[in-house]
Amino acid sequence: MKGHGISIDHELANLLATLIDRSVQNCNQDNNPDKFIFVRYRGSRKGLPYEQQVIGKYLIILSNEQNIVDENGQIFHFKNATQITG
Repeated sequence: MKGHGISIDHELANLLATLIDRSVQNCNQDNNPDKFIFVRYRGSRKGLPYEQQVIGKYLIILSNEQNIVDENGQIFHFKNATQITG
């Protein structure tokens, strides 16, 4: 939503700046005509953003690999990613 903002810390801002820079370096009119930050550079979805299900799947993999747990010590499931299975 345009005009919506949230505060972020310097570490996250630096990470996002790096990702944006990498996107600018890797994209061209063919593989990223809409200038998305997180875009597929090849395949049938070339030029389109990643699907929500793909991001959810990798967030679950990350929480398992990095042992990210909730307050009860259970593997954390990111909101909207809980219906994705390995």
